[in-house]
Amino acid sequence: MCAVDTNVLVRLIVRDDATQLEAVRRLQLRCACHGQKLFVSTTVLLELEWVLRSRYRLGKPEVLAALRQLMTSGNVAFEREAAVLNALAGYEFSGAELADSIHAEMAAVNDRSPLHTFDRNASSLAGVELLR
Repeated sequence: MCAVDTNVLVRLIVRDDATQLEAVRRLQLRCACHGQKLFVSTTVLLELEWVLRSRYRLGKPEVLAALRQLMTSGNVAFEREAAVLNALAGYEFSGAELADSIHAEMAAVNDRSPLHTFDRNASSLAGVELLR
């Protein structure tokens, strides 16, 4: 697979630099010609959500839409994709941050649940326990 950094995905989502967007499209084509997809690691996903929210001021619905669009594009693969899908659902329907939802899902897929936290919002997620 063709692993990509956060800034590559930002160009693909935000489309604020035509030259860089064209470079991303060429990379996608090159990868597709070799039967590969762009690979997004969990750490890149976490940074991507943070950049979209903090730098580009996207709200939760816009961030979720952008991430889901990437996931359904057919040419992007995510590390632990099923866990990421579950984490997006947890993020959407709770007051928790995406990072907390991903942490909880990663604990679950590694048979290490519950995730213990002092964060009350995170403790609203399935598989998360508030530490007192």
